[in-house]
Amino acid sequence: MDILLIVGTLLKGNAGIWWDSIEDYVTTWGEFKTKFLGNYINEETKMQWRKELKNKKQYENESIDELVTYQLDMFQRLGWDDESDKIEVFISALRREYAYEVERARPLTWEAAVKDAKQLESLSLKYNGIKNKKENIAPTKDFGSESMSSIPVNQSSNASQDVVSSLSSEVKKI
Repeated sequence: MDILLIVGTLLKGNAGIWWDSIEDYVTTWGEFKTKFLGNYINEETKMQWRKELKNKKQYENESIDELVTYQLDMFQRLGWDDESDKIEVFISALRREYAYEVERARPLTWEAAVKDAKQLESLSLKYNGIKNKKENIAPTKDFGSESMSSIPVNQSSNASQDVVSSLSSEVKKI
């Protein structure tokens, strides 16, 4: 009930008027959420969100975490709870090299599918390096240990000057 008091103070304009008219009949967060979404989100919007979610594909430079954040937001908006639907949408959004392996593992939950994909991404980054159109990755010897590390090297000729200028400005502020 406490969260409903907070929500009531935050809703302004038409939403505030709407809340004032139903607040005596709503006692739980679940009831509020159902009524709020039912009142403010129409079926056309939900259909558009479902379409976006089903058509979403992981970009070349998009991390699994970024894809997961997007999907969690959409699942919440749509009220999706069905694990098999969530798994199917997740796998179909993954890049091909990840999708095949995750599907082959036959995860039983969306969280398990995400965990599998993150492990694959981690291994891919370890053995293939980071693919980023804006930067080249140059392997360098880490003199503090026997391991190799990668540092981004910007292709721009003024990049070093920009970085030094930026760092100098930050140091002066301190």
